Parts: sequence; C-alpha cells; structure tokens
Amino acid sequence: VVETSFASPPLTIDVRPLPPGAAVDAVGEFDIRCSAPRQDRRGPVIVDVVVSGRGNLRSARAPRIDGKTNAVVQVQAHPAAASRAGGGASRRWSYLLFPEASGVLRIPPVVFDHFSPQTGTRRRLRCEAVTLQATTAAMQPAATTESSTSRRLPAGSIAAAGVIALLLVWWLIVRPVVASMRRRREARRIVRGSPAEVRAAMAPYAGSEAYIALASLLDALERGRHVDDAERELERRVIDVLREKKTAG
Repeated sequence: VVETSFASPPLTIDVRPLPPGAAVDAVGEFDIRCSAPRQDRRGPVIVDVVVSGRGNLRSARAPRIDGKTNAVVQVQAHPAAASRAGGGASRRWSYLLFPEASGVLRIPPVVFDHFSPQTGTRRRLRCEAVTLQATTAAMQPAATTESSTSRRLPAGSIAAAGVIALLLVWWLIVRPVVASMRRRREARRIVRGSPAEVRAAMAPYAGSEAYIALASLLDALERGRHVDDAERELERRVIDVLREKKTAG
C-alpha cells in the first residue's frame, strides 16, 4: 500500500461584472409561477410563489408584492430544490396575508427581478394582481410563559435529568477522549521498539485494513528506505490499527 496525493491543474474562470443598473434578486434564467390565493376558515390568505430555472436560488431574495394591500404580510421561505429535469432548481415562498377587514382583498402584483446572462439584460418576472373575498384574520400572538412558570417540575425529576445529562456528557464526549488518550499512550510505547518489535507487538491485529497499511510501512523501514517523520507516521498507523480493532470489537 503506497500513499499518494495528486494536485489538480489550476482553473481559470471568466468573471464579468453586472452592468450598471438597479439591484436584482438573482442572476440566471428563471420563470415565476403563483398559486391562486386561498383562505381556510378565519386563517390567513395564502399565496405560494415558485421561481424556477438555472441560477443560484439559495441566496436569491424573495419576490416582492409590488404595491399596498389591506393586510399584514408575512413571508415564509422554503429551501431551494434541484429540478429532476433540465438540471435547474426551484424555490418556493409562501405569502401569508392577514386581512385587516372582511370584504374584497386586492393582492398587488408579485415581482421578481433578475439579470439574464443569455440576453445581458435585467428582466422582471410578474404575477398579476388578484382580488378575492376574504375575512379578517389576526396574527397569532406570541406564546406566553404563564404555563411554563406555573407548572414546575418536581425536584426529583430535575435531579434525575441532571444525572442523565452527566451520563450523556461522559458517553458522548469524555469517554471517546479518554479512549483516544489511551490509544496514543499505547502507540507511543509500542513504537519505541525496532520495526521487528513493532510487528511482533501488532501481530494479534493482523488482517485488518489498518494493519496492512502498518505492515507496508514496516516493510519499508526494514528495507532501510527513507520515510519522512517515520516515528510520527508509525505512531499514527499503530493508532489506526488500535482504533479499528476497538471498533470491530
């Protein structure tokens, strides 16, 4: 087993700045699609806006409602997702509109500005304005802390939770650190000997992939070949063997 490394050739990218002009929400080739507004009972009016195409939608700004509406608007952004066809992507934003009064609600156009590399121009995508009959909806108030302060946990439950937390800290953090320190001490003790002595000490672990890598290094040392920082590399490979054996066990 011979460890090797390779370097890729340098990559040259032709980067061109955006032409002067207004800021855009994204750079690429996109389309926009808006769902019909819907309202369930006395909840908010919901409109889903999907922008799809080729470009970086993860960092794209949300489309905007271009105008005033008689409602409080909240925007929920959803993660971008790769398209199954064409190699593009799409991203959805949900617009929650809380009408301030019952009656006709007008939702202004939804717009998304982007720069098109194909045409070298700025483009505005647009969903036209819509109106609907809506009922007033109030935004949900923030949850109060009354219930959490009035319902206190018993002292015994708190103590048990503390013990469980300490056990988790030991199992997930302290125990692996202690095991690693033990393997390092054991490896340093083993590598003080000659390559033949190291081979004899590690013979019980023969057969594992880590042992094969260790044996390859020992063969090189026994043949008198030069290995950079041989002692440290030998220690690292012994640790790998000990760790692999522990995992297998």
